[in-house]
Amino acid sequence: MNRLLLIFILAICYTRSSAQADSTVVYLHQSGRITTADSSYYYLVFKKTDSSWYGKTYYKKRQTLYTEGNYLDVFPNRQNGSFNYYAINGLLEQNIIYADGQRMEMTWYYPNGNKKAWVSLRKGTDNPQQKAWRENGSVNPNYTVYREVSFDGGKAAWLKYLSKNLRADVATRSGMSKGVYTVVVDFAILPHGGVAQVTPVAYPENCNACVVEAIRIVQSSPYWQPAILNNEAIMTHQRQKISFVVE
Repeated sequence: MNRLLLIFILAICYTRSSAQADSTVVYLHQSGRITTADSSYYYLVFKKTDSSWYGKTYYKKRQTLYTEGNYLDVFPNRQNGSFNYYAINGLLEQNIIYADGQRMEMTWYYPNGNKKAWVSLRKGTDNPQQKAWRENGSVNPNYTVYREVSFDGGKAAWLKYLSKNLRADVATRSGMSKGVYTVVVDFAILPHGGVAQVTPVAYPENCNACVVEAIRIVQSSPYWQPAILNNEAIMTHQRQKISFVVE
C-alpha cells in the first residue's frame, strides 16, 4: 500500500492488545487496518507522560522505528506536535506537524536528507502554501505537493450534472408524502478519477427508490479530479447529499 496513504489510515485505525496504567500497545496490519499481534506489520506503543501520551510505532519484523510523537490521549487521531516518519532502513521520509489530530504542515525528504516538498494547511486547503525542491536543493516548480479532490468543472458543473441526469421525481412516483428525502452517499475517488465503493450512509428508511437513485447518480458521474499528495494522485473518500422533494 502507498506509504502516503498509510499515514492517513494510521490516524483512524487502532486496537488495544494490552493495557496497563501507563502504557498501551496498538497492532496494525501492513495495509493500516487493525489486526492481531500475530498478523501485525506495525505496532504502536503509547507511554504516559505528565500531561499527555508519547507514542512510537515500530516495524514489527525489524524492530525499527516508523514514527513517533506526542498524543493528547491513547487514540491515534489525537496527535499533537511534530511527528517524524521513517523508512524501514531508518532514513527520515516525512515530518508532520499536528494540532489535536489536524495536520498543520507536512514535509517530505530525499534519502540524502534534503527537503523534497512542503505544504502548510494552517489556513485551510483551498489554496495551501506549498513548495518543492529537486534533490540538489534547487526549486522544483513542476511539482504539485497538495491538491484537494474536486469534480471536473467545480461545484457548478456538479450541480449541472445532477440537474440534467437525476431522476428527481422518484420519491413522488413512489407515493411518498410531501417533504424532502435526503440520501447521504459516501464514495471513493480513485487515483485515475473514477468513482468506486458507493455506499449510502444516511437515508430515509421508507424511500428505497431514493437510495437506489442516489447510488446510481453517483456511480454514473463523470471522472473527478483526484486528490494529489506529494505529486502523486491518491484515493480519497467524498460524501454527497442527494435530495428528493415531494411538493
